[in-house]
Formats: sequence, structure tokens, C-alpha cells
Amino acid sequence: MKKLDRNLPTDRILDVGCADGGLSDNLFSTFGASSIIGVDLSKKEIRFAKCNKVPSNLDYVRADVTALPFSLSSFDLVFAKDLLHHLPNPIKALREFKKVLKKKGSMLIVEADRSNPFMSLYIRLGHNHFTLPQLSSLIQKADLKHYKVEKVSAYPHHFLFMSGNPFELIWDSYLLFFLSICNIFPSITKYLVKLISSITPHSYNLINWRKRK
Repeated sequence: MKKLDRNLPTDRILDVGCADGGLSDNLFSTFGASSIIGVDLSKKEIRFAKCNKVPSNLDYVRADVTALPFSLSSFDLVFAKDLLHHLPNPIKALREFKKVLKKKGSMLIVEADRSNPFMSLYIRLGHNHFTLPQLSSLIQKADLKHYKVEKVSAYPHHFLFMSGNPFELIWDSYLLFFLSICNIFPSITKYLVKLISSITPHSYNLINWRKRK
């Protein structure tokens, strides 16, 4: 969240693929928007998000992100994190995001990078992440020109604890240790991230696109 541009127009924000609303709340605290709407297809996630929503101008709607129930030019910012790789038609979704953006509104797409070796652990769980060239190709096919790309390292990733694979168990043990250190000594978190980032490729790609017309 600290990597996001604070100068973006953010009066009304749409968080697509919001899941339980955790990032919707963070978006509010980051940008101080007048209203934020989170959208997800899962009834369970939307119900959970609504039970925990704070503040009052944060709301959640169950909807298909490829057919958003909003008027044209409704939002200043559309935010999507780790959503596109789950969609059967991500290009259609990107075009839909573009429709609901106001003039000079921005779209922020954050996707984990498959080139990072740790990402291969999640492919069998349905996380078919894109490489940066693949993600860039989707953006171009959706007619989103003049976009900016920022490579971001952000750890840790999801816990696995699935197959009992020795490497996965080592990775999960590391994550538990990492989180414990971060919680006990928050001041050294950024140094740990820098250390990990220096020995592995970046873990996320952040696409920033602004609507010009």
C-alpha cells in the first residue's frame, strides 16, 4: 500500500475482487476517499466483509467484475489486486473497469509475478500468475495505452500447508518466523524485505493506467 501514488484522484474508489474487504479498508486509510465500494462474486466473502465494514462510507456489493452494476464514469480509481489471474476473461474485465472510470480516473492493477520462483508453489492451487510480459499483453489487448509498470517486492505470500512437500514445509516455517519477527520488531521489517528482495526477483507487478478521455 505504501507504494501507491497518493496524488491519484481517489474521491470514489472501486475495489474489484475485494474478497473479505481487508484491502478495501486499507485503501480508505491510505487515500481517505469519500466512498469505497468493494465488489466480489463470492456470497460468503461479501457477507463477511459487510459484517466487519468500517467506516460507514465503505460498502460491499456482490457482482461479476466483467459486468459491473454501475453507471459509466462512476469512479475515480479502480483497484484490483491478485484478481486477473483468476478470471476466465481478464481482458473483458479490464475493459469493464475502464468503462466505470471517470475522465482522468486511474486503474491500479497489482498481480504477483510468476517469474518469482516462489510463485510456482501456488500454480496447483489455482493461482496461475502472469509473467510481466503476459500481464503487459493483457493490458495492451484491453486497449489500455500509456500505462506505467512498477516492480514491487512484498513478502510474505500465502501459507500453503497442503501437500506435505518438504520445500513447502520449509517455506511455511520461514513465513511463520518472518511474521513473528515483523510483529515483535516492526522497525526492522523493511530491512528484512530488502534482504529477501536482493536474493529473489520482485514478487509483484503494479500497473498504473490513467483514463485520458
